[in-house]
Amino acid sequence: MSDANERSKRQAFRDKNYPNTVWKNNRVAYFFDRSASERVRRVFKKGAQVWRDNTCIDIYEDTCAISPDRIRVFMEEGCWSYLGRKGGEQNLSLGEGCDTEDWLDEFRLESRSTNHNYDLPYDVGSIMHYGATVGSANKNPTMIPYDKLHTRTLGSPFVSFYDILMLNKHYNCTDKCDPKTSAKCAMGGIPHPRDCSKCICPGGYAGRFCKERPSGCGQELIASHSAKTFTDSIGDKSSRTVREDFIKCHYLIKAPPGKKVEVKLLHFSTSRIAADGCKYGGVEIKTQVDQRLTGYRFVQFCSLDNVNTTLVSPLNVVPIITFNRLYQTDTVIQYRYL
Repeated sequence: MSDANERSKRQAFRDKNYPNTVWKNNRVAYFFDRSASERVRRVFKKGAQVWRDNTCIDIYEDTCAISPDRIRVFMEEGCWSYLGRKGGEQNLSLGEGCDTEDWLDEFRLESRSTNHNYDLPYDVGSIMHYGATVGSANKNPTMIPYDKLHTRTLGSPFVSFYDILMLNKHYNCTDKCDPKTSAKCAMGGIPHPRDCSKCICPGGYAGRFCKERPSGCGQELIASHSAKTFTDSIGDKSSRTVREDFIKCHYLIKAPPGKKVEVKLLHFSTSRIAADGCKYGGVEIKTQVDQRLTGYRFVQFCSLDNVNTTLVSPLNVVPIITFNRLYQTDTVIQYRYL
């Protein structure tokens, strides 16, 4: 950290070098060095696709050295890259264990306060946030958020909605859609810069206007005054290998307008996968007012530590996301409206 007494809230900012550090015409060229393994190539391409799908930035493979500015992706010890565009050929290392998509023009949250944050709130679920126990010699937390229930949200393996929104602002993608004619997005979603008639949605929401549950496993659940429960099981009991991709199931609890939703974690089956950010599997419960923020996703929801934790949402909807890439996880949730 450059200034010991200063903390920033987001990853990208417009410093004295802006816009020279952004990629020209929002196009990012890369090529793979011979040292890059097949896994590194796969992971990098998946990460590039996430940003292409959710921004106006085009990330493409330049095998013929046509672009004067391009990224050389190679394998060296550690995960590192330059911040933004340097000019010419620049290096990006994806060493052993670098298996996330958090490389494009971002850097760790614990940096200068000259980062003015685009007026976005601090999201402890950002993929660029350090885990709670980073640097710990005894596995105890080295940092604790103001809301302690978010302790294990730190170190997330997922790109958050605010990560996506920040990068869209940094590259002026949000200017491409006229608010008068663009999609009217629910739950804090934003018009998609590649198609302003549809939305980019916060986690737990989908559909053209962010009013639906994401497709796939899971279901929409209608709360009543009496408590109901649902059980979710995902993964493979016999698996001992961490899968490259997560299995995800989306549930959306709805209550009548004006009612609050109470959610209680009754059971979570696997304590062996507890880790910062629940990087092997867990449950995310979104009971906060700002549905753009990452929900509670931490040790009590990826181990047995806080079974029977009760959360109350001020809204009449609560998305719940279960996810897994190691062993099998069984979750039992109780819910009702107040």
